Amino acid sequence: QKNDLSSILSNEQVLDAIVVGSGLGGATLANELAKRGQKIAILEWGNQDPLEGTLQQMIKIAGIPGKGAFLNSDLSLVLRGITAGGSSAINFAGSTPPPIPYFKKYGIDLSHEIEAVRQLIPIEKLPDHLIGPMAHKIMSAAKELGLNWQKIDKFIYMDKCRTNCDKCTYGCPYDAKWNARMFLDQAIQLGAQLTTQAKV
Repeated sequence: QKNDLSSILSNEQVLDAIVVGSGLGGATLANELAKRGQKIAILEWGNQDPLEGTLQQMIKIAGIPGKGAFLNSDLSLVLRGITAGGSSAINFAGSTPPPIPYFKKYGIDLSHEIEAVRQLIPIEKLPDHLIGPMAHKIMSAAKELGLNWQKIDKFIYMDKCRTNCDKCTYGCPYDAKWNARMFLDQAIQLGAQLTTQAKV
């Protein structure tokens, strides 16, 4: 639901925080603050339309040059999701843990934080029947070359994921892929107010 921020502010409602953006950072922050009883307004540049898993919707979310699509100096393409949940709505749900030895070298132990994330978000390796045909070809080729090809963890609810679906990057319409919209929805249920199509 689209809310009008001017009406939120004109009601002389006291806000504890205004969160700009509802991607991974914004949705996580809004959810944590809402859990603590804070009054939150969330501003999101994109919309909150349900994810359909279509190329057309994905292009609207991330295919607009200078808004969602950018070319790096090496001509690699970078996509940014302009939608509720940000880029998490259209990524491949790949999960790579932080390099523990690197952080430990500086006296930082992230083991508790990693375990806390695992308690909040589904993180598992895909079973073989959910790996797509192209990934199978890459795996076979890598093994033929003697490379140690390994599956990476995914932010996936395995019981909702479908074989040969390939809609992860288009925006999973089955809620099989965890994305920041799930934290955003929790924050809204706890009273946070979302204003979409609000550019800051």
